[in-house]
Amino acid sequence: MMDAQTGHLAGANLDAVMESAVGEANALAEAALMIQNAETDQEIGDALRRTFQLWAGLRAAADWRRDWPEPLTAGVRDLADFVLSTILGAERGEMTVAKLTTLATINLRIAMGILEAQIRALLGDDAFARWEADGRPMGPDMEAWMQRAAAPVTH
Repeated sequence: MMDAQTGHLAGANLDAVMESAVGEANALAEAALMIQNAETDQEIGDALRRTFQLWAGLRAAADWRRDWPEPLTAGVRDLADFVLSTILGAERGEMTVAKLTTLATINLRIAMGILEAQIRALLGDDAFARWEADGRPMGPDMEAWMQRAAAPVTH
């Protein structure tokens, strides 16, 4: 639920939205690591199957999500189609190290984008700009940053 005054996420749905976004981002990051760490044909195949599953889900989401703006929907569809066709090309022997690197990079960048979008929604634009200026702290550092940001300013 969006707060009408601040324009950022508020209410009971916030935890569910953040949990979902973190889950999606983690899955993409894990698939990227599977690709990067794969040494055998079996490991490469497992990494590509996992990546295929994730992108097939993202492609389907682009078809049913009504809350995404059209440019985002079109972009996700196009990127998913690229990823899926690249993976299907592996069955025809068209996979190269460069293509594997590209797939891993796409997974990581989209994972980072998902997390940043949720952080922006959580914080609002002004606080997000301050978070970026402070070096984008994550994990316990972000928790401490958020506590400082929420504290009343005293002079």
